[in-house]
Parts: sequence; structure tokens; C-alpha cells
Amino acid sequence: MIKAEMKIRVSPRGKNHTPPKDNRKEVYGIAIGEDYRSLFKGYDKIYVNIDGIVYQFDISRPSFSNRCCHFDDTARNTPIRDFLEKHHLTNDINWPSGTPPDLQLTILGDAHFCLEMMPTSQSV
Repeated sequence: MIKAEMKIRVSPRGKNHTPPKDNRKEVYGIAIGEDYRSLFKGYDKIYVNIDGIVYQFDISRPSFSNRCCHFDDTARNTPIRDFLEKHHLTNDINWPSGTPPDLQLTILGDAHFCLEMMPTSQSV
């Protein structure tokens, strides 16, 4: 089993992000970064353990391997947002502009990962 850790960033999904006007939850994405893109090569889906629950994320779009290496919440399934809420990081996007919280994505094995707060990150 391969075990590696990568520092990743979280951000609201979309270039021109605006909060939803109704009661829907906002969606967030995990940006992997070009340095780690090759670790996802050959996968259409990845499985990410977030607080003990494994979620499936679709990464089959061509842009994942070409330029936009990230996986996102969906309108119906928001495990990334829920994780951030648990750590008090979503109240009006509770981090300074341009400095989202650092997270850790650990490779557990074949398309399986674990998402956690970085050990040095401070929860509010």
C-alpha cells in the first residue's frame, strides 16, 4: 500500500463564486495541485474517507487531468462543506481572502484517500 501525504487547498466552487440565495448549502472543492495530479491518473472515481465515512467523487472529466485538478461537493452531497462546518471554517467563508485552510489528503491505496485537517492548522 502506498502512503503519502499532500497539502491541499479548499475553496468555494466556481470562479465567480456567489453564495446561494435559497436554503441550499454552498458547495466546496478540494484543489489537488499539479504536483500530485499523476497520483490520480487512470481513475474515473476516487473514494475519500471524511470523518469515518467514505464518499465517492467523480474525476472523469478531461479537465481534471489537464488543468483543473480538483474534486467537488455536489448540490445534493456536501461532505467537504460538512467537514469544514465541523471545524468552524464555513461561517461566511471564515478565512482571510486568498488563504483557505490547509488540509491533508493521505493516500490509503488504490483510489482511496483520507481527508483531514493539517496537524498545524488552527480550528476556530
